Amino acid sequence: VQAMKNLSIKHQTPMWNSEFGAHTTQWVRDTVNHFEKPGNQISGWIYWPWKRVGEQDSKRWAALMEIPHSPNWDKTRRWIGAPLGLFAAKPTREEALKGMCEFIQMSAAHNLVVNPGMAQALRITSARTMQPPDTLAQVQATCLHR
Repeated sequence: VQAMKNLSIKHQTPMWNSEFGAHTTQWVRDTVNHFEKPGNQISGWIYWPWKRVGEQDSKRWAALMEIPHSPNWDKTRRWIGAPLGLFAAKPTREEALKGMCEFIQMSAAHNLVVNPGMAQALRITSARTMQPPDTLAQVQATCLHR
């Protein structure tokens, strides 16, 4: 951070982290805390990805908004991930097509599910209740009123 801070001072420009994320909730929380330390003089940050498939097998890749699971999509994604070591049975053509269709449907904004731990890590809470939002609309409302 010091090297970037020196560059920021030299060029009289604000320092801003353009993108971070795709990790554990704790890692994201620690990163936000680091970015928001006054001494670091970071003007802002953007979290990415805001949406991804919630992982049942691991919480390493948490997201703010999670795409819900379905049995056919889970079978398909595990087979797709076989080269990454997820070794799973190959779905039938029908299961794979149905799984992909389910994934597309579940990716729609109205089907996403808020990960409350990630909302707290990103400091997205209702000013009135200090609780993480439950819906995408509440996330948007909270972020727009910051």
